[in-house]
Amino acid sequence: MSAVSVICARKQFARYQRAVLETAEFTLSSLGKSSSSLDIFLVSEPFMHNLNKKYRGKDVSTNVLSFSCSPDFKLPPLGADFLGEIFISPAFVREHAQSMDQMVVHGILHLCGFDHETERDRMIMERHERTLLESLR
Repeated sequence: MSAVSVICARKQFARYQRAVLETAEFTLSSLGKSSSSLDIFLVSEPFMHNLNKKYRGKDVSTNVLSFSCSPDFKLPPLGADFLGEIFISPAFVREHAQSMDQMVVHGILHLCGFDHETERDRMIMERHERTLLESLR
């Protein structure tokens, strides 16, 4: 079984914790990564803005960021394949009428090597995202 930690930076984010955990575990299992682990942080929009500026050079907030090895890297659980850390801003996601499930899936796909740098890569990643989200529902 995967080892997923969901850490809430604010009390009001705790309402997302269970659903985020279930989506992450389902996604890892579907991708054949059941023995993998990762950390998901639910953070404020200003915190996300600062992360995006510091690590991507973009002076705006965003919905989700994935780091395969962040500066705050923690030791992974023993025996698990640590994929990395995902940061999600629930406020940004809500304000832009996006889905927390999609952000979790998107973040995990990034940690598994998918990206959207080229049109071809974007299409491949979006296809995987759609398939996983449809299976989740």
